[in-house]
Amino acid sequence: MMLYSAWLRSNAASFHPDVRFSRTNRGVAYDHDRTGGMSSATVDLVPRIRAILADGLPFREARMFGGTAFMVREKMIVHARRSGDLLVRVPDDRDAELLTRPGAYRPEMGAGRSMGTGWIGVAESAIAGDADLAEWIDIALAHNALHG
Repeated sequence: MMLYSAWLRSNAASFHPDVRFSRTNRGVAYDHDRTGGMSSATVDLVPRIRAILADGLPFREARMFGGTAFMVREKMIVHARRSGDLLVRVPDDRDAELLTRPGAYRPEMGAGRSMGTGWIGVAESAIAGDADLAEWIDIALAHNALHG
């Protein structure tokens, strides 16, 4: 049986050309220290997310939608958006409650196309503190644990 990390390394050519592999968080993660195409807001947010996730479950990063997605059990938990906002995967049954929090909004996939229940955007100003960011990541990790 091939280890997942060995599979990733053997299939590296199929990934984005800016991707390089590094050992972090007891797993293989994409290393995006080369910031080509990422906004300064995203560049600032990504290391904060890494630091919060560092002592937990293995995770990986994937560049997508102009930002960086963080994956646990191959499912996106959060995404550092180009604007500096955070896209968070949340439990459907907590969606309405979480939308009432400061800075929370329903994200769109283009003009007028709501991402729907289970996805919440959080404004950069609402995650300025590490405790606020960690709270949103904890919500996403709890959802992932139930559906991972």
